[in-house]
Amino acid sequence: AIASLEKIPNKDNMLKMAYQLVAFNRGVELFQQSDYKASNESFQLSMQYPIDAVIFSKAKYWTAEGLFLQKENDKSIKMFKESNLKLHILSGDKK
Repeated sequence: AIASLEKIPNKDNMLKMAYQLVAFNRGVELFQQSDYKASNESFQLSMQYPIDAVIFSKAKYWTAEGLFLQKENDKSIKMFKESNLKLHILSGDKK
């Protein structure tokens, strides 16, 4: 599905949202199979179109988790902080 969406040159917001969701779900599937490198690639694709802020934040969180499991601690910490900050903003938390 991602390959098909990538072939469309001028994506409207509905197609961008579909791309974001499909890429995110593929990332989750790969993560559950313990393929952390490939899952992070899918999460990165999902973040190309940050139409849905919650999916965007979840993609950052799961990317951070995958980086942690790959022993890329510095990158993981940075990504966790970014995902946490975004979730605070979305929830209205002023921290």
